[in-house]
Amino acid sequence: YSDRRFRTEILGEFAVGEGTVFSGIVNCVSPTELTQQGNLVAGIDFGSGNLQDSTVVTFIDEELQVIAQYDTNDMPRMEQIDLLARLLLDYKPVRVLAEKNGLGSVYFDALKQKCPIVTPWITTNDSKTAIVDDLAAHIEKGRIKFQPKCEKLLEQLQVYRETQSSTGKRVFNAPPGKHDDFVISTALALRARKLGRYSIG
Repeated sequence: YSDRRFRTEILGEFAVGEGTVFSGIVNCVSPTELTQQGNLVAGIDFGSGNLQDSTVVTFIDEELQVIAQYDTNDMPRMEQIDLLARLLLDYKPVRVLAEKNGLGSVYFDALKQKCPIVTPWITTNDSKTAIVDDLAAHIEKGRIKFQPKCEKLLEQLQVYRETQSSTGKRVFNAPPGKHDDFVISTALALRARKLGRYSIG
């Protein structure tokens, strides 16, 4: 549990405001280049491209270090798939979680043909809340580490916000005009890490 989740779910408080979802971010940034420890897992958030939200892949090692992140928002669909396939071949993750709803379904199916290791993640409000809460707890407790140069990830983490739906559900999103592709890719990679050590075919 992060302190925010405890206050929201257990104490019944509701905290709203930009930049309040993730605390302790700067303490997770390594002052020196991280080196891979053990095997890798990956999380992929597919974007629409067209210079809008990006497709992002994140690689996390056994020590919960974010070893690398790659993004693109200006490639045709099949070029994105080819790029992701090459990255997965180079980094050799033992598990890959990739979003499969909406636009992601088309990308996922194409990538799955090239990389059978890729497994689907269906994003709902509840599943998104679960992985964001988990990432927030790891950041708050300093259990995850980021590379020294991770400006795009840090920018998204710092402005990420929680609101409340008309039915009282917690809703996580980037502010208007911003994106959360790096956040979700990182959260998916962290979830892939927690699912176990071995790959799913």
